[in-house]
Amino acid sequence: MAARERLISDNFTDAARAGGFGDDVEKFVNFKSAKDKAGNAQYASAVEFGEITLEKKNSELDVQPVFIKTQIRAVYLSPPTSDDMFHNEVLFFTKIVPLLRKHDTCNVLSTSFPELVYGKAVGKPEEDIVVLKDLRQKGFQPCVHRERLDERHIELVLDRLGKFHALSFTCRLEDPMGFEEVASQMRELDYAKAVSAFGGFLTKEDFREGLFRGIRPLQKETEYQGRLAALEANCTNAYDLFKKYAYGSRDSGVIVHGDFRLDNMMFKYEADGTPIEVVFFDFQTICIGSPALDICRFMIFEAPTDLRHARWETSLRVYHDALANQMRGHQNRIPSLETVELDIRKKGIFAYYIYALCWPNLFSNRNGLDLISVPKLEGLNEEELQKAMEAHMQNVREWGGPKVTEMLAEVVRFMIDKNFIFEY
Repeated sequence: MAARERLISDNFTDAARAGGFGDDVEKFVNFKSAKDKAGNAQYASAVEFGEITLEKKNSELDVQPVFIKTQIRAVYLSPPTSDDMFHNEVLFFTKIVPLLRKHDTCNVLSTSFPELVYGKAVGKPEEDIVVLKDLRQKGFQPCVHRERLDERHIELVLDRLGKFHALSFTCRLEDPMGFEEVASQMRELDYAKAVSAFGGFLTKEDFREGLFRGIRPLQKETEYQGRLAALEANCTNAYDLFKKYAYGSRDSGVIVHGDFRLDNMMFKYEADGTPIEVVFFDFQTICIGSPALDICRFMIFEAPTDLRHARWETSLRVYHDALANQMRGHQNRIPSLETVELDIRKKGIFAYYIYALCWPNLFSNRNGLDLISVPKLEGLNEEELQKAMEAHMQNVREWGGPKVTEMLAEVVRFMIDKNFIFEY
């Protein structure tokens, strides 16, 4: 604890000198952890709330609430991947946001993203840190309707997402060299490897089986069984297609969040519970990719089945209207709604990959169930290894129970009903 407190003190001293707390601040005084508001450990970070006491240049004391993230070595991530993720988040706040701010005519960055105090990423968990202003002080809180997201939440999120993506298009048009400079500093993640480890998948065979878990129920349904060939071929080769979908739009894509779901958002509400603002955070998985990666990730993970079907076209129109409004100074370069829809149909399968491989564990975690148990294979003879893998494969097919299987199958039905394109 003493070493950690010294670390925080050093970083806060640096932040105060750099103006992270305001130009009127003279120096950092102390940090007090809010023990009653401790954050939960995230998958690749430890989080903590607290208050910083500062001395202003006029000698008055000022207390500012903050949110702190430090790197932890998650068991499912290799150290290089963990380092790359933390690097990307610090890059986002220290270099990408300042660049995009120059093109932000709708002020979306100030209203929809946390304010950075200090960020450092050198590939050492004991030193890497991100300090942000505490969003709760502005009235933000986690989604209050998580289990039954309504259309107001969905439309608010897609409106802000459209404006965020538009900043990349605009920056590329107005400052292509600046955009490429920050893009070149992003570190590519091995999505397939990271998702496999998180979901408990050991081989390409059980990776494939995890994807087919949502397909197999439809193989018995008359309405769908003759429409699965292209999807089956795609999922058979999904491990090798991960990078293509994640990074295949580098020359024309936008800065995507990469893990765009409710766990990485907070909302502000009216007294009657109507959401009026949303903020996005946790940018460790950013990349240059298709806007479809964020749109479909959110709609597949978070939108209720009935709303996803009934409001799909309306939701995409909300996204596109926001995109066009943010880019109104470049009318002839705004992607058409038809272009956006086609891109989603081509790239949306990537969101199903993530959903099928991560959702069994996420569902289990949310419902108080154990996460999937990965067998220890070291030292086993051939017969023992075969039995262990057979048992694990059965686990992959059933983890989280029939409810998870049906949720995956429903997403497959949705993709087919909306004419997603699976050729590669």
